[in-house]
Amino acid sequence: MSAAITGKATLKAHGSSTSKKEEPEAHAPRAATVQSEPEDASEDNNAVDLSKIPMEDKVSRYVEILTREDLNREEEEDRKREKEEALARGENPEEEEEEEEQDEDLPTGRIYFKGLDAEDTGSPARVSLAALERLCLLYNAADAQNPDLGEVIHMVRDAEGYAVISIFHGELSQYQRHTAQRKKSADVVMDLWPIVEALAFFLWGSDDAHWMHVDDGEGVRRLVEVFGAMYLDSLLRLDAEGFLRTDGPIKNLPLVMGIMLGLAADWTSISGEKSVGWAREILRLAQEKGIDLLSMTDKVEPYEPPPEYVDSDGDMDEQDEGEWQDVDRYYNFDKLLRAYKRRWVPWKDACIDLSKPSVKREIDQTLKEVSERTAGYTWEPDKV
Repeated sequence: MSAAITGKATLKAHGSSTSKKEEPEAHAPRAATVQSEPEDASEDNNAVDLSKIPMEDKVSRYVEILTREDLNREEEEDRKREKEEALARGENPEEEEEEEEQDEDLPTGRIYFKGLDAEDTGSPARVSLAALERLCLLYNAADAQNPDLGEVIHMVRDAEGYAVISIFHGELSQYQRHTAQRKKSADVVMDLWPIVEALAFFLWGSDDAHWMHVDDGEGVRRLVEVFGAMYLDSLLRLDAEGFLRTDGPIKNLPLVMGIMLGLAADWTSISGEKSVGWAREILRLAQEKGIDLLSMTDKVEPYEPPPEYVDSDGDMDEQDEGEWQDVDRYYNFDKLLRAYKRRWVPWKDACIDLSKPSVKREIDQTLKEVSERTAGYTWEPDKV
């Protein structure tokens, strides 16, 4: 069975509490897949509350991600089963005249996962439970900033975009605090990497319109630079501790690094090549460590670097050496974040700190109110 994330970091069977829409279709809350109080969590034997799992286990345990290919296969199996059941009842179900329109790209929304008790197929598409817990909170927090949550039409507003950016600010600050407090080698895996992994999956599967099209293009460009510096900083810290390897403690390293590079490719058209030069350094690190990167679109496939990154042999193009090698000068996370913070004074007022219990309670209350307001609607999320 596949699984959706729910608001209290609870994994439950995908679609287990939903039914076909009978009411006029409304824009259901995106909390449909990320609920603050899942009604059936107490009744679902497959539900798992991630907050009750020790952090050491959450870092080392993974669940598989369902790609669009997986979801389409599940959907086809469901249609086949429904048809067989209808025939068994003596009915004659009509074939659908037209196939449902498929999204051109993946991901286009939230990411689905298999349950903890699901068979491990060995797929490299997986996420750690530590990152999944953070990802769930990010989804909830972003949903809570949407004034149209639960309404028929969702108008993308700058205010909502800036609110989502404030969530990012909070995550960047948490990462910075952990780098200052880190005492042991394992802390980079226990404290830093879950932040990075969760943000990578959130940004890869999120709707960029929430934040990337606000009326501060220069601010977005600098934010992308800080994201890249954080990604690169985390990988360099892993390398310094001997963890940047395919047989290390991070089992989805090739996929997460590939997603980082995929984000850079997506962001280039908006922020410019200079803002994502950090991607070249990530690719260089992967080549030095012999890490075969992966990308995730319809399915997980080997990552193909842009032709301008590599020469005919697939190695880093020598013409890019020099400026890009001065990582500390161009991609120092602390320096870039300090410079970025000067755009937001006071910085603490520009952050939504998800580590604060009061902030979590406010998010839960917002989503609960939306859930109560839209109680008349049921829906069946069927797309990533």
